[in-house]
Amino acid sequence: MDEINNFLGWMISDDLEWFNTNSSTRLWIFIGNLEEKLNKIPSIQDRIDCLQLSLNYFKKSFLEAGILPENVAAATDTYNCFQQWCTVEIDNLQILARQKAKAVKYNIPNPSPPAQQAPRNFADVFAKEDWKKFIDALAKINPPLLDKSNAFSQKRGAKGILGAWIFYLKSEGIIKDFSRQQLAMVFNSEIKGLALGSDGSLITNEKAPYDWKHGKQYKEQLIKITSSE
Repeated sequence: MDEINNFLGWMISDDLEWFNTNSSTRLWIFIGNLEEKLNKIPSIQDRIDCLQLSLNYFKKSFLEAGILPENVAAATDTYNCFQQWCTVEIDNLQILARQKAKAVKYNIPNPSPPAQQAPRNFADVFAKEDWKKFIDALAKINPPLLDKSNAFSQKRGAKGILGAWIFYLKSEGIIKDFSRQQLAMVFNSEIKGLALGSDGSLITNEKAPYDWKHGKQYKEQLIKITSSE
């Protein structure tokens, strides 16, 4: 616990100046360092406590960072992304703790921890190396869902269309079999102004009534663009 406290203390002493710079890049560096330290802690409950402590430190730093007005939106996205990551990690650890408790009760072999690490970016999420075309296609359809600065459209229904596209790509094996929460975390982090929700509820069955409400031309355009590249 001392090592975690020291590490988090460094984050506070650094004043999280990176909330005013390239916060997304620094966030994943921080998460990588934190994961490395957490993996050295044998107790599952201690890991959960450390994650809770990390989130508390992060929130305190976020509130006290003196964020410039023009950086508030990006900094808020960074905080929400870290909160989602912590929530997913804590949930996984709690599942593992219950499995271990059951194993002890019924005298069965201890389960191994999940082999699949939480995805951090699009490269982790997609099963194909040419994944960029599936994102770029969102800017090429008419009307586009992404602008030239990679900012997401605020047009009504846009998030539902993206959620259906993600679900379609996952059903085709183009996106790996991560949970909706994990996928939402990555997409929210990688696309400016996107808020799919921490539970990933907008990533749903493409046949749901609202997702393709504006016509199947969206799906047809996206498939045509990505198939021709």
